[in-house]
Amino acid sequence: MVSYVDIERYLGKCYEIALYPNWFEKGCFGSTAYYEKLESGHIKVTSQCRMLGPDGELNEAIGIATIADGNTNAKLKVQLFWPLKGDYWVIYLDNELVLDEFGNNRRAQDKPSTRLLRGTS
Repeated sequence: MVSYVDIERYLGKCYEIALYPNWFEKGCFGSTAYYEKLESGHIKVTSQCRMLGPDGELNEAIGIATIADGNTNAKLKVQLFWPLKGDYWVIYLDNELVLDEFGNNRRAQDKPSTRLLRGTS
């Protein structure tokens, strides 16, 4: 896990360049994630992909993230479906790349999804 995430630098559109998938990403192609800070301080996360290829049906999930660890900003909680929240951890971060992990890290049978993203901002 990274020691600190500057949330302002983390905002914007990212393109997925590698993935260790989970069930909800099966068949996704050309995935992107867009991070937008809301007036409330929460972060709106819009994830999109095309199903089964570049011309496939658009699949979109929108969630709201809250910072779970204010000391590092590296641990967040993302709510895609009420009332469930998943753990979202930033494991690695540099000027261009983000390695993150999303899932319910409290249950051993749930395998988190791990992605490598390249940002545009």
